[in-house]
Amino acid sequence: MEGSLELLSVCKLKNYRLGIITNGESLLQRIKLKKLGIERYFEVVVISEEVGISKPHGVIFRKAVDMLGVQVGHSISIGDHLYNDIYGASLEGLYTI
Repeated sequence: MEGSLELLSVCKLKNYRLGIITNGESLLQRIKLKKLGIERYFEVVVISEEVGISKPHGVIFRKAVDMLGVQVGHSISIGDHLYNDIYGASLEGLYTI
């Protein structure tokens, strides 16, 4: 999406702890992250195939928050799918965009 790299760069400069949650096959998702050149922005990558649970299940969002060592109440989930991303994150109490 337009402006995504700039947003990730600003977040990293501000020392925000970033993670990404994605549904799908591990190898394919890791290839996508590398080709997009964004894997370096994320401390944590949670892929549904690797953890055995998919979005929108709230547990996958909780797993990412726990792996980052941050509090749910201080976390924001940004997503492009209303059900999988927004609904799923809100189940665990994350703020959503």
